[in-house]
Amino acid sequence: MIDVLAEVRQATRSLRRTPGFTLAAVLTLALGIGATTTLVSVVDTLMFRPPVGVAEPTGLVRPYLHFVSSFGDWPAATVSYPDFTDLRDHVPAFNSVAAYYTVSSSLGLGAEARPVQVSGVSGGYFHALGASPWRGRLLQPQDDSIGAPAHVAVLSERFWRADLGADPGVIGRELRVGADQFTVVGIARPGFAGPDLTAPDLWIPLSVLAPTFAGREFATVRTSYFIRLFARLAPGASEAVATQQATAAIAQGRADSTISNGFRNVVLGPIQQARGPESNRSVRVALWLALVSGIVLLVACANAGNLLLARGLARAREFAIRKALGARRSDLVVTLGVESLMLAALGGVVAGFICVWGGGAIRRFLLPAAAAESFHLDLRICAVAGLVSLFAGLLAGVLPGFRVARGDLTPALKEGGDREGYRRSRLRSALVVAQVGMSTMLVIGAGLFVRSLRNVLAVDTGYDLSKVVLLSVDLSAQGYKPDQVASAFAAMRDAVSRHPGVQSAAISVGGPFGWSFGTSLRVPGHDTLPRLPSGGPYYQQVTPEYLKTVGLRVVQGRDFAASDQIEGVGHVAVIGQTMARLLWPDANPLGQCLYLGDGKICTTVIGVAEDGHRNQALEEKQMILYVPLPLHPEAERGTALYVRVGGDAARLAPSIRTMAQSAVPNLPYVQAQAMSEIVAPQYNAWRMGATLFSLFGALALALAAIGIYGLLAYM
Repeated sequence: MIDVLAEVRQATRSLRRTPGFTLAAVLTLALGIGATTTLVSVVDTLMFRPPVGVAEPTGLVRPYLHFVSSFGDWPAATVSYPDFTDLRDHVPAFNSVAAYYTVSSSLGLGAEARPVQVSGVSGGYFHALGASPWRGRLLQPQDDSIGAPAHVAVLSERFWRADLGADPGVIGRELRVGADQFTVVGIARPGFAGPDLTAPDLWIPLSVLAPTFAGREFATVRTSYFIRLFARLAPGASEAVATQQATAAIAQGRADSTISNGFRNVVLGPIQQARGPESNRSVRVALWLALVSGIVLLVACANAGNLLLARGLARAREFAIRKALGARRSDLVVTLGVESLMLAALGGVVAGFICVWGGGAIRRFLLPAAAAESFHLDLRICAVAGLVSLFAGLLAGVLPGFRVARGDLTPALKEGGDREGYRRSRLRSALVVAQVGMSTMLVIGAGLFVRSLRNVLAVDTGYDLSKVVLLSVDLSAQGYKPDQVASAFAAMRDAVSRHPGVQSAAISVGGPFGWSFGTSLRVPGHDTLPRLPSGGPYYQQVTPEYLKTVGLRVVQGRDFAASDQIEGVGHVAVIGQTMARLLWPDANPLGQCLYLGDGKICTTVIGVAEDGHRNQALEEKQMILYVPLPLHPEAERGTALYVRVGGDAARLAPSIRTMAQSAVPNLPYVQAQAMSEIVAPQYNAWRMGATLFSLFGALALALAAIGIYGLLAYM
């Protein structure tokens, strides 16, 4: 039998005698184990960790509606309210179905207003999750009664502590959120975020929130997709049966072909949204980086293995004497293996510190801010670090141990015998080649990501948004009528135009990397119109100077003038270059006639502007046009103010926001954000890949270089 304690004591004495070797090996393994543990913790948070405060999460699923149409083939994560009720009421395999919808809103009015994230949830939301309150109570089914909902709210613990000063008397307190007053009835448990990674600031009944953001007829309109769902399977029910029943329920509800929209079937996904079936580029990058961190770990193991091999062969005389005294080869393997495992264990401890403090930047790259900030070293991560350390210790120690034990140790009893064997170690050469090869592979991967990032950044989106500030506020949620919305935004535009750093300002309904209206179109002389995979055509309503403000150049004709806004005169449009090319490839588009929707009045093309991307930095060409925003608009939602500045947009945004906030008394919170910050997430996946691939490639190269240098020095 192996005396483990004796082997540990002997390994401890041996490692103490060579502190330089021990430190080099521990740091080498710590870097590899730390990198791997950090990326595994990210993937675990995204894809496997059960939501905090949720009971029996394995029984929870997310229903998606699978559509196939001329626009593509996709699983829709958002559904209509009637779809929700069909699944809730007609699928026996679901024990419960819950809906939720999260929006930005305003807490309070005027100068004291603050932004808040509000989630409207169905009455069975907390029950379906098996959640329990921390203080007070949670929302109940009777709170979410259509037509007579209760104006009550549940706070997140973080919001209660950070924004309300941990007020012990908050239960029963009134809060003005949006246009309504809500009574606080409870506080959720610390860390509870529902089915997602980021918690809203408060939860209110869906039937209070939905009329404001989806219209008063939200409960019967099946073409308004705005809520997300999750469901709990009934005891004994399988996902296959639930899928069949759910598909039948939705198909029955959409039996009218005018609202089927190409529905095919229901797909059930895990409660961890990152696992699919929605495509998520950041998740794919995280998985790639986890694989890359594994390669870094292999480089570190090869490095440590080479050092152990060199040390073991240098101790050949010691092992030869032990063998002559009766030690078996397996005993020598165990000795080197225990030393390797001890080095890996020490490396694992150091890796824990690297994961907690050094891995924060990586987590901020790959996780939502709240999830990254709440990370802590728990038993799951410690178990991962332990398993990775065990793997590293075995991988780094077993091969060198067998190489030393299986070699002919007799010449080592003679002077110089061990040196000759050391110089001729094929395993050592193989490990060196493996280190350099894997490091080179990572550097090549980093180069490919950097080139991809450069190519993506070089894509012309049409806009010049580097010095544009977006001001947005949902006034319809405060009960503003369309004319009042228009007046308020006009007052904000006039106020911010007096800012010394502002060059121009314009109002738009819809905007870059946000959304725009889809419309039907009739063109005289065209029986059919070209169809693009991106759908459309799309349009935005804008005031004069909008194109100049967002940096879209008018390449033919003219921009809008103030007179174009006057009702009865403004039937004009500026179209994108793609639209002009498709509709009039051999004719001058200026002066051509368009009929938008069911309109009977000709809309005359007065200009052609550069194409501006509508949603994504990388997207196919789309047909888009711009029409004047009338002085008395009908649209209530989606109005925003775009401001071009002469300096740093991010630096000027707060002072511009202050001027806009004070333009109209008792405004809800006005959001002000540099457009560069809004667009930046479009490139995050490439930036993450390029940055972290480069970091890991450099780390692997450094490990290989240090390992080779240390090996030569040890020789």
